[in-house]
Order: sequence, then structure tokens, then C-alpha cells
Amino acid sequence: MTHDTAATRRSEEDSLVESPPLFHFEIGHHRIVIGQVRDRHIAVGRRHAPVAVHRPENIVEAHRLIDGVAEDPRRCRFDIQSLRCRPGVAAGCLSEEQVAFARQFYAPLKDPSGRALDRGLLPGVLVDSGRSRLAPATFAQAIRRVAEWDGKDFDAGRDLAAIDRVMPELRADDADLSAFRARGGKAIFYEGWMDPAVSANMIVDYQQAVETRLGGEAAAAQFERLFMVPGMLHCQGGAGPDQFGGSGGDAPTVDPQHDLLSALEDWVEHGRAPERIVASKLDGGRVMRTRPLCAWPTTARYAGKGSTDDAASFVCERPR
Repeated sequence: MTHDTAATRRSEEDSLVESPPLFHFEIGHHRIVIGQVRDRHIAVGRRHAPVAVHRPENIVEAHRLIDGVAEDPRRCRFDIQSLRCRPGVAAGCLSEEQVAFARQFYAPLKDPSGRALDRGLLPGVLVDSGRSRLAPATFAQAIRRVAEWDGKDFDAGRDLAAIDRVMPELRADDADLSAFRARGGKAIFYEGWMDPAVSANMIVDYQQAVETRLGGEAAAAQFERLFMVPGMLHCQGGAGPDQFGGSGGDAPTVDPQHDLLSALEDWVEHGRAPERIVASKLDGGRVMRTRPLCAWPTTARYAGKGSTDDAASFVCERPR
């Protein structure tokens, strides 16, 4: 197997719904390990601020819709320094040491030579360093062959290279999906903007690489769609609507307008490519909010009237 394993697998499928694409999963694990080691000495965890989450803004055109979910967090501008404790204040803020760590943590990861491994975390993304067992277990068991490991001897250059050797499927970054396209395949990818394990920026970069490799946006759209999910964490959860027939659970309504698998079937069998999927937020089994997921590169814009908890109040359009 090579790091192109997932692309090879995709070429063997007829159609698929996939999230998140197995794409540099080991880099997300890298961040979690760093957080677990450093959290023992510097408290930048749940008690001290999920850094950007205290200032959630979803700015849609001129309406400045504030609803706790960022439609596209790349458009957010946030300075971690604004959370620094003022003189005489110690609660609900960050110390200078914590600000420095948070700034470093959100910055692009670099290997020992200084080469950037990613583009950093988006504002509001939380890397849960307190509960994750998968990240340290990956580096402990897959590389070191030990059951327990505290992460103190983690080395980005050495350990990431080792993961590439023993688990190459974690970095499926081959953008050449021409074999899949040639088979007549159809693919729907989706990813949460707030995913702490797989960087949303990397998924966007991969989408753009696919378009470049296969002849542009219109050519890629003939067989592939990407839906970015505002506010969603890894596969499910988070502040945004996360029920649409993906791995987070069945959609409340199973049809091509609300359910990704149904949308894929409709595309394959009837040639109707999905442009918009209505996602739902549930509470106790009841639908509390709906919001459209728009096919990349379009995003949802509030139309200016109607409930902001109703997908019918939004339109999908290209960002200006």
C-alpha cells in the first residue's frame, strides 16, 4: 500500500459518500499529542476558553447574522491576544504563557526543518486533548509497539515519517481521481468546518487540487461534490446541524433533499447532481434547526427574512 491507497480504493468504487476523506489524519493526531503533553503544564483546556468559541460570528453579507455557527470560518478574524487577562482579572481569560501556547498551537505545524505541514487551525476549532485515546494510542502502538505512552518524546519528523510507513492510508493525498471518473463513478464528500482531527483547510485544498488535476471546477463537478458543514465536529456533533444521512446518523427525512445517500442514488440513477442538502439539528429526537449545506464552492446566505432556524430562509450562492 502507498499513501495513494484511498485514491486507488476510490477508483475501484462505483459511487461513494465519504467523510472525512482519510487525509493526513496523523497531523490531527500530532496536535492532540502536543496538547496532551503541554496540558500537564499549561492549562489551555476547557476551563480556560475554547479560544475563539466565545466570539462566534456568522457574517452573511450585510445582515451580520449571529447564531453561534460560522458559515465559513476562514472569513473570521480573531486575535488570541484579545483573551489575555487584564490586570486584576484571572478568571475567564488566558495568561501570557497560555496566549503564547495557544498562538503556537493554532499556527501551522512545522517539521524540524521548518517546513509547514498544514495551514494551522481555523478560529473556533477545539482539539480535545483531555479525552482522546486514539491519538496517543496510534503513535504508541503502531510505532513504538507499547500499550501506554505519555508523548514526551514525540518528534514530528521522526514520528510522522514512521506513521507514513506503517499506516500509509492516513495520508491519502493523491488528487488524481481520473480512474474513478472513467468508471462513471460519482462521489460526495463532506467535512465539518470545526473538525479537530482532520483539518478542514486540508479538505478544501484537496478539493482544489482535484479540480486543478482534472480540468477545472466544472469538470470535477460532473462526478464529484464537496459539502462543507458549518459548526460540525468530526463526522457529527458541534453547534451546527449535523444530521443529513452521513456517519452522524440517519437524516430525519430520507430523500435526496435531506439525505446524502439518497442524493447519491438520485445522481447515479437519474443524473440529478446534488446542489443543496438540508441538514437538521436534533434535540431529543425533535428537529430544532435546519440549514442548507451548499455544494462547494457555494455557501448559505440568509435571505433577510424568515426564521434563521429554517433552511428555507437561506439561499446557496458563491461568496462575493
